[in-house]
Amino acid sequence: MRKNTCTTFATSYWRFSGNPERGYTANNRVYPQFYHDEEITVMDCHERLSGYQYILVSNIEDILLPRQHLTVKDLLKNLSESHPQAGGFYFQVQYHVEEWGNDLEVPDSYFQQYLKSTKPTSQFLKYIYIPSRSQSPPDDRFKNISPFHEQYVEPSLATIHHYGKCPEGLKDCFPETMADKTVTKYQKMLLNNTRTVL
Repeated sequence: MRKNTCTTFATSYWRFSGNPERGYTANNRVYPQFYHDEEITVMDCHERLSGYQYILVSNIEDILLPRQHLTVKDLLKNLSESHPQAGGFYFQVQYHVEEWGNDLEVPDSYFQQYLKSTKPTSQFLKYIYIPSRSQSPPDDRFKNISPFHEQYVEPSLATIHHYGKCPEGLKDCFPETMADKTVTKYQKMLLNNTRTVL
């Protein structure tokens, strides 16, 4: 199972049982106990967030970028109005691979330096689910509660942008690339927010 933001958040506050050196990057993981520990933290995270209207399940290196809306809230409002029976939304992913080199030097912003990406792919979909209409087990799919259904979002509306090394298992990690500048429209806002936090 790939690490997602719920897991990352939860494990920063929960100590794994057994070997204290064990973690996501450790070489001495104990199986199958590791999978049990991982799923407990993810399920706990989902339970704590269950009162929210939407929950995004993704890696910590991911950013959801709308193309026709300025904010994610505007995007979700539009998707919900267009698909009133949706239990959640699946998004295609674009991979910005560090090995391809950065295109811009943007201090304080890792994500805005890498514009080259793969074309949107449905090989590893990411999703936002609606807790009152569906449930998300600790894997890459969510389960709808009848009569709700899953909805696939067109890449022309939004995609998830993943930044980092070439993901393990991705087919054609060095395919024809494209320069995607969607992230640059958020540059001023993101830099201001980052510097405020720093």
